[in-house]
Amino acid sequence: MKFLMGFILSVILIECLSAQEDIHSLNLQFHYDFRRDHPTVTQEYFGTDGLGYTFFFMDINFDHYYQPGGVSDIYFEFMRYFKFYRWKSYDLYFTLQYDDGAPFVNRVVLTGLNIGNIQLGPLNISTEFLLKKDYQLDINWQYTVVWFSEFLNGK
Repeated sequence: MKFLMGFILSVILIECLSAQEDIHSLNLQFHYDFRRDHPTVTQEYFGTDGLGYTFFFMDINFDHYYQPGGVSDIYFEFMRYFKFYRWKSYDLYFTLQYDDGAPFVNRVVLTGLNIGNIQLGPLNISTEFLLKKDYQLDINWQYTVVWFSEFLNGK
């Protein structure tokens, strides 16, 4: 598990430092869960290149009831999208995704197709159909819809 986490973090670091990114964004967020009474730190990355785009995030929880004085658990998702076709205004992608964490989360590998750049009024929608392989479970599937809209005229 430690080797795998180190490997994934190395891939993420290399991706973040890549000089050939067209657009790249890295942010760090601090949250406090009042219901569960603990802080969480979230790091997100989004980058585009000539092949498609990469997105990842990592949540680090500091649940002092479960683990006093330090990190209680970590969860991350890494997603790579390869653009292979454009039909009308829609972008078609092949995606590979990896989710993992410690100590409560089992690793999941996902792969499938994504249809992006679907305009519905002010919303831009992306949807994907994925095959999903959970650790020690059979292959399953997942359907995801993501939307965004520019606020304040994109400022």
